[in-house]
Amino acid sequence: MNLTPKVSIIIPVYNGSNFLDESIDSALSQTYKKTEVIVVNDGSNDNGMTEKVAKSYRNQIRYFRKNNGGVASALNYGIKKMKGLFFSWLSHDDIYYPHKIQKQIEYLNKINKFSIILYSDFEIINEKSQYVRIEKVPPLGMNSIRYHLTRYSAINGCTLLIPRLGLLKSGGFNTKLRATQDYDMWYRLSKYYNYIHHPEVLVKTRIHASQVGVRDKHDALIEGNKLKIKFLQNLSSSDYYGFDITNGSSTYLECAKGFHRGGLYDARDYAIQLCKTNSKALSLFQKLKLRKNELFLKLEIANIFPYYIILLFKNSINFFSRKKILNTKIKTLNI
Repeated sequence: MNLTPKVSIIIPVYNGSNFLDESIDSALSQTYKKTEVIVVNDGSNDNGMTEKVAKSYRNQIRYFRKNNGGVASALNYGIKKMKGLFFSWLSHDDIYYPHKIQKQIEYLNKINKFSIILYSDFEIINEKSQYVRIEKVPPLGMNSIRYHLTRYSAINGCTLLIPRLGLLKSGGFNTKLRATQDYDMWYRLSKYYNYIHHPEVLVKTRIHASQVGVRDKHDALIEGNKLKIKFLQNLSSSDYYGFDITNGSSTYLECAKGFHRGGLYDARDYAIQLCKTNSKALSLFQKLKLRKNELFLKLEIANIFPYYIILLFKNSINFFSRKKILNTKIKTLNI
């Protein structure tokens, strides 16, 4: 018997009249009908324009207005008001595919697991709602979601489907955070739930100049550095057991690369230091291999070669190394 739990779609908004109608329309157009749409106006000061858009939907949505406190506070307000068993966040400038919720509920029924968190791939659109590209989220493999959240910044919060109970257990979103309240929450939720990647594109995420990460980039980077360093401090060998046989050194170096490319230089330097500390007990061969990868990162940091040139060079080395091994095996078989 398939379960059909109620899902609460919560849309926090601040001065978002330009995109809000598209967001609400996509929520109301869900093919899965056992939903409610909650719009939380976080103290917009745009002469009532945001409120006008929201109120035009009358009783099709549940509309609330509160004093400005940031996205985290608006989400927490919506969570307190929600009646559904599952929470689905929709940013006021993003769009759900019509089957977003239905596909996720069907997937939960298919695997017969409801005490988990689903996340999916997503589409990037521009200010005019035009297609830009598809973002495929890197798979977990044998690594934990804690490693994934530390190494990457790829999970889109609006693709998630989360049990309401988990949000209550975790104490809600951290209202002190303005740019990283999402990843902070996903990390804390990993204490209670496993994450499963649902490999479908279910959300359109808009990139535009008014976003917090774009508008307040300096503050967002400060928050991002602090959060990633906190994640690094909490990583354990069980989180990256799937691929790292170098006592964590390779893990920290991979994290450092990702942080550098994301502009998180404090977190990058902290990860490099952890790499050096953990590499002391390695064999000579492991150290040499690690030093080679450290050299590539140093070249990238020094901006001597662009990242794509280094990547091309490394791929060429790997290709010829594999080809040499294959030729050796063929010769052995012929003998």
